[in-house]
Amino acid sequence: MTGRVPVHVDGRGRLLVVEHQTLDYAPSRVFVVTDAPAGVSRGDHVVPCRQTMVLISGGVDVTVGESADRPTRHERLASPGDTVQLQPGEYVSYRLDDPSSTVLVLAETEYRGARPDGVAP
Repeated sequence: MTGRVPVHVDGRGRLLVVEHQTLDYAPSRVFVVTDAPAGVSRGDHVVPCRQTMVLISGGVDVTVGESADRPTRHERLASPGDTVQLQPGEYVSYRLDDPSSTVLVLAETEYRGARPDGVAP
């Protein structure tokens, strides 16, 4: 499911706001993906916990499914503040448009390392 966080723009720039009531979980880990070469695939793993991906800049194409071979939805995050919700057990892969594209990911649990069943951060 895609959504949007509040974005406030004025002469000083753009402010994206993620507040607790925006999420239906308390994030334990936050990470940023940036400087990825255009077209490089990121993710490519089973999501271990609830996560919210927030576009900060640029653009990103997100594919979610039961496995790498069975995509069930494609989401395009094109404007800063666009979000996609990821659920445990979903397989996710994504491609940032270029090195200036940036996504922030809020994860429900801390990173515990990849598991033998392929679940990764």
